[in-house]
Amino acid sequence: MEMELANSQKEIDSLTSQYGDLDQFDQFTYPLELQSMIENVGGERIKAQKLKVNKIQLLIDQHKDVLDRAKHDYEQLKKTVDELRASDQNVELVKELKLRIKKLEGVVGESTKDSDVSKR
Repeated sequence: MEMELANSQKEIDSLTSQYGDLDQFDQFTYPLELQSMIENVGGERIKAQKLKVNKIQLLIDQHKDVLDRAKHDYEQLKKTVDELRASDQNVELVKELKLRIKKLEGVVGESTKDSDVSKR
């Protein structure tokens, strides 16, 4: 049995010396192949992502005018709402001023009556 082990070991050593260079070559080619595969997979992902981005950009370009119009309409409506709020405040101010004018007219009317009485 020891003799068989020795013969097997000699055969292994012989094969290793003959094909040892191939192992070294495989050590270099396998990582290169692996790197190439990774780059291909990554490249496919990048291509797929770029395709998605291009589709989204196309949709944005197609609907840009709609978005711009909506922005413009929003700004106009916002301005109108602000003007209406201001006009509501002005209505209250006008009502208050009219009330004060009526009071002043009443006071002025009474004072003219008093001055008419004193002239007689």
